[in-house]
Amino acid sequence: MAWKALGSPVLYLVACVACLGTGVYLGRPVEAAVKQGDPGKGAKAAREGAVGFTGGDDAAVKEDAPDRKRVLQRSIAACETEALWEWLATLPRGQELEKSLVENELIDRLGWGAWEHVRGLEAGKRKDLVGESILHRLSERDPWKAYEEWQQHRGEFEHPMWGRAVIAQCTMAAAGMSAEQLLKVFGSITKEEAEELMMVEYAQDFDFRTVLDHLVAGGPHPYTMSEDLLPSWAERAPEEAAVWLASHPEYLDHDYQRSDAAESLAKIAGMKMSEEVRAQVLGDLKSMPPDFLDRTWRNISSNAEGKVSAEVLSSADLMDRREIYLEGVLMETRALETLDDSWQAVPLEERRDLLDKVEQKWAAQAPTPVEAKARRNWREMVEREWGMR
Repeated sequence: MAWKALGSPVLYLVACVACLGTGVYLGRPVEAAVKQGDPGKGAKAAREGAVGFTGGDDAAVKEDAPDRKRVLQRSIAACETEALWEWLATLPRGQELEKSLVENELIDRLGWGAWEHVRGLEAGKRKDLVGESILHRLSERDPWKAYEEWQQHRGEFEHPMWGRAVIAQCTMAAAGMSAEQLLKVFGSITKEEAEELMMVEYAQDFDFRTVLDHLVAGGPHPYTMSEDLLPSWAERAPEEAAVWLASHPEYLDHDYQRSDAAESLAKIAGMKMSEEVRAQVLGDLKSMPPDFLDRTWRNISSNAEGKVSAEVLSSADLMDRREIYLEGVLMETRALETLDDSWQAVPLEERRDLLDKVEQKWAAQAPTPVEAKARRNWREMVEREWGMR
């Protein structure tokens, strides 16, 4: 083998990488382009929360040098399989592009034999890390087989949270199929084995109600679940989602579900719909706990970038949160030099009153000379923009 002339597989791979700049490739001839995997959508979010105990993050790889990536692929494809394994065993850091390409090359060559190779390694951190990464990449291609392998062999790995990326991949794949498949995954994973939230793409005919009913009924499920379950339903069917949420106040008992509900309300509030439908949808949500509604509307206004949305303002009126919304939006203009024309939809006298209230709140929050000067400058700007001067 060509690498023997260099003394070891590691030195051989280092030599491969060193030759990139000159276009020289060692080892066997390049026979074909490396076949790349088809990473699952949302893989990065699925791996968040794994506290550094997951495979390389493709999303973190800088893709601003496609030529370098192609050269790397060709060079890695020219390396002997043993050399690639030896390089991975060094647990390289800061080389995520190289690491991902090497792992995919090994899987392209060996298929599930790459997983069997990892299982044969000596127990310890090296086996845990390489095994986690290889099985995760395999799960991007065949999540259900990877899930079966994880269930059957996780006891061979030392880290208590080993394999969480595989769980997440299966959860995402299930969401793309059906609610029934997602609940099946939920029922086979304990809460202790998965602690991630993720964004996923749901099947077109996904039955959101079935999963949400399961959750509020206390059915078995891991903490691993989509953090956009209710918001996704709200986007597709705002009336149905609103009625369900209003009739299930217990959904707010968990922090992440409370956040889900707030995001859903924000989406619905900004949607274009007839005033008749808006009145019906927001009328249902108006029955939710007042403290939740107040906090949600403050968040909505803080994300408005100082602009008044006609749809959101109409929704605020229906939920008796007009003042909270407009005060919050005006508060967000304090660092601006001009005001958006959308404010013209608010009567001038109401704007005068809002200006006084926001200035008073600002003074109470930050009673310092520096802030006082900033308030004067801001008020002058607002009065000028609104033709009050």
